[in-house]
Amino acid sequence: MQEGLLGVKVGHTARSWGVFTQLRPGWVRYDKALVPGSLNDYEDMTRFAFDVGGSMEYYASPHSTIRFNMGTTFIHYLTGRADPRQPPVSVLSDDLYATQGNFRATTGYIFRF
Repeated sequence: MQEGLLGVKVGHTARSWGVFTQLRPGWVRYDKALVPGSLNDYEDMTRFAFDVGGSMEYYASPHSTIRFNMGTTFIHYLTGRADPRQPPVSVLSDDLYATQGNFRATTGYIFRF
């Protein structure tokens, strides 16, 4: 799986702490994903993703930082079923898409030269 997210990170920094929020649209690509409605067929696929999260940084020294991140990456999936809300005759696709959020929490150490 590969993902590419690009967006903004805004926040406030104090002397030894920083608090930020981030909004990043992008994509997620799967090398081998099950085809909707199938039990044995696999293909590669790319889906739209949107990451929403926040982070807190502690500046331990001028060259090192400890970062705590939390957030959710929302991914837009094709379900393989018809959309029950579509009228019987429509020029729009009757494919049903669903959005799933995946929570994540990470920590990291940053060393600046």
